[in-house]
Amino acid sequence: MKPKAVWIDPPFAAFTPEERIFGEAGIEFVYRPCESEDEIIEVARDADALMVSLHNYISRRILAGLPKCKVVVRHGIGVDSIDVAAATELGILVSNNPTYCLEEVADLAIGLLLACARKIPLLSQAVHAGVWDHKLARPGHRLQGSTLGVIGLGRIGRRVARRASSFGLRLLACDPYIAPTVATEVGATLVPREELLRQSDFVTIHTPLTPETRHLIGERELRLMKPTAYLINTARGDIVDTNALVRALTEKWIAGVGLDVIEGEPAASGHPLLRFEDAIITPHVAWYSEEASLELQETCAWDVVRVLRGERPLSMVNPEVLQRPNCRVPKLRG
Repeated sequence: MKPKAVWIDPPFAAFTPEERIFGEAGIEFVYRPCESEDEIIEVARDADALMVSLHNYISRRILAGLPKCKVVVRHGIGVDSIDVAAATELGILVSNNPTYCLEEVADLAIGLLLACARKIPLLSQAVHAGVWDHKLARPGHRLQGSTLGVIGLGRIGRRVARRASSFGLRLLACDPYIAPTVATEVGATLVPREELLRQSDFVTIHTPLTPETRHLIGERELRLMKPTAYLINTARGDIVDTNALVRALTEKWIAGVGLDVIEGEPAASGHPLLRFEDAIITPHVAWYSEEASLELQETCAWDVVRVLRGERPLSMVNPEVLQRPNCRVPKLRG
């Protein structure tokens, strides 16, 4: 029988890259949107590879119900939608795509910063409503000489820092997992998070969502920020405590936010953040460009092919699984 790859939450309208790559490799490919754990288990019970985006959480129960599954391939960077510890215990390899949409996310982070600083959405809405009034842009301050604090100086954070430096922004960074030389390379100064929050005119978040970073920005952190400062988040919604953020905007602890992600997305019409004029919110779209989408589809399909051929994928989230006696892909080459 052909090996089988199943994609249970495909966000794309067409699967031409996957069909071509899997067809040439002799792998059966099934794409089936699933809404429940039982449905995923039923559809992927005989799958050798499971492909996932963000729509479903791949729990221990799901993984335990897939006896043939050798690899879970995440279409994206973050793996907070997968129980990686359970996958490791069950001998299943998890791979992701850490080079995906780096330029796109960095671009949108800067776009949200500019939109906040220059009040672009507010001014455009006013003009469309028949109001031509430059005073709506007040108070405003030039970017050159302002301070940007980057929380998380990984691949995306460094790209944001480089873009920001071209505007003349002073750069601070907080990241306990990098060396000071990494910050120096992009013109940033490493400081403790509290100092970054106190000094920055803009704070942009670029950390993964982990137990350590969930609600990393809460009431205490928001109170440390300047009342004229803006918070930008293109990472994960759960990194910022929504209740604390609503209070911060209500009581004017900060000037505003630019968010591509929020807790509990998608945002329903009654979401508390939607009532604020100084909250610019986009629908988790930072990842998107036609180029990034095509690259993602091809790269993830090829990672499935590599693993099922006994080769290493481009990125392994849990390489320690290869040392376990129950590992389902014990002899990966390359």
